[in-house]
Amino acid sequence: MTDPEICAAVRQHYGLAVRAVERIDRGSAALFKLYGSEAAFILKVFQPKFRADSILREVHVTDFLRQNGISVPEYISCRNGDFYFMQNGRIAILQAFIPGQTREKGCCSKRELLASARLLAQIVNALEHYPYDDLLPCEISRYGSAARLLQAKAAYADLMAAAHADAVHGAEICRDLQDRLVMIARVSDAGAFVNTNALTLKRSHGDYSVMQLLYDGSEIKAVLDFVNAGEVPIAWELIRSYSYMDCTFNAARLAAYTNEYRRYAEVSMDDLRYMPYLYLGQLLSSTYGYKQYLQTGDEELLAFGRWRTEMCRYLIANAGEVSAELVRLA
Repeated sequence: MTDPEICAAVRQHYGLAVRAVERIDRGSAALFKLYGSEAAFILKVFQPKFRADSILREVHVTDFLRQNGISVPEYISCRNGDFYFMQNGRIAILQAFIPGQTREKGCCSKRELLASARLLAQIVNALEHYPYDDLLPCEISRYGSAARLLQAKAAYADLMAAAHADAVHGAEICRDLQDRLVMIARVSDAGAFVNTNALTLKRSHGDYSVMQLLYDGSEIKAVLDFVNAGEVPIAWELIRSYSYMDCTFNAARLAAYTNEYRRYAEVSMDDLRYMPYLYLGQLLSSTYGYKQYLQTGDEELLAFGRWRTEMCRYLIANAGEVSAELVRLA
């Protein structure tokens, strides 16, 4: 959207006059900070894949969490009472601006790690009493089932064929995907699939990480982006969110993060035992990063895919030790 298009759309749908538009480079949605005469707002234009039910779910979840003392963005309703409008075939929403800084994945202090764990527990505990039936159901097969790993093998073969045409990164992409195929074979040969019946499923953010937190210095100001809120294996939400917050994966720091969460919310010994295998299976099942790079040429997406492959390499070599350490330190 151009700045004049943004100003016209906001005036039409919200009756607000926009003085200035600032573009924000963050995440997959198009984000804009809008300066009105008395307040600032965030305009978010989602990718075409997002549907209205995702937006209404986020409206319900954020309203509910706000009522339970959790700082989340506030949706602004349109003149017609809806919480979104359509712009060139895409859903657009307006939220009140919350001052603060977002972060990319990387090094957080132990204090920041523990604060994140406590906040996740607060969200999970609040959602136990969520009154709507619109949360995403748990698709347990995505966490490394034999069938999903078989699908991944076929997808990797297609991606390697496409990567040969990339003169810059094609060779390294093929090496990474070949390593992933070897890791899938090791997991499959060992029958090292998670006993999903033993996992604790919880209503949660669904995409919780440092990149979804808004900070004021080292203090968390708000939690963002609840479009993926739903039921997930809490062990996965914990290990994934931890991995985005630490520069180097460390079993003792993961245990500290998990134990801080356990002070306030439930995690079983089976959750701890299966945690690294669960994350490994989910990562190996996903082509995210490589596929998007080959479609768009976005090197940040390629870097993210390669980071996920490095995480797989670490976990395939160390999952047993990580699992034992989580249980020992519980």
